[in-house]
Amino acid sequence: MVLRFFMLAFLLSCSVVNEGEEYGEFISQTTEIKFLDSRDSTVYRAVEIELKKVGKLQQKEVYVWMRENLNFYAEGSKCYNDDTANCDKYGRLYDWETAMTVCPSGWHLLSVKDWDNIVSNIDIESGLLSGIIDEEYSNDGKVWRGLGGHGFSDGSFSDIGTSGYWWTSSENNVNAYFQHLYYLSGKTDRNSDDKNNLLSVRCVLNQLSE
Repeated sequence: MVLRFFMLAFLLSCSVVNEGEEYGEFISQTTEIKFLDSRDSTVYRAVEIELKKVGKLQQKEVYVWMRENLNFYAEGSKCYNDDTANCDKYGRLYDWETAMTVCPSGWHLLSVKDWDNIVSNIDIESGLLSGIIDEEYSNDGKVWRGLGGHGFSDGSFSDIGTSGYWWTSSENNVNAYFQHLYYLSGKTDRNSDDKNNLLSVRCVLNQLSE
């Protein structure tokens, strides 16, 4: 079953381009799928994101990336406030060196290019937002499960439930870039951070962006 999934994902990575004509409107669609991390038997939801330029010139790109934050135990990771309930809900927080190697086999940490390709035009009303955060509703209102907050090398934490910080694989001198989303803003922004701090991890399927 897992093999068939990866074969299907590889086929979906093909692009169709008719040269010599202009690009038109940008459109997108998403499809939720699931995959098994064989290291600890955790089942994750992922989202297949199909990006199209439509018009006289048609181009298609398909990405498969995790809809949930990674929650795989590794040295160099912690639960927010050292509370395992936060790991269950929001995933683990990782330092950058760990984040670079912690994705399941066949997947990798998103680069700055991956983020730019997928989310550069996302706003709070977009269906693509479901590829970043997972909305749920309860008696207490809306829960933004993807917004795992920020951990610092001194052991402190901040912003769980209101902001998501995701490492990228791209470095900025001695620091590394991360993508940030504040739940009220509806758009992501980018900054860099000390590699020893702890941020969330999303992984993307290798064949679909390399």
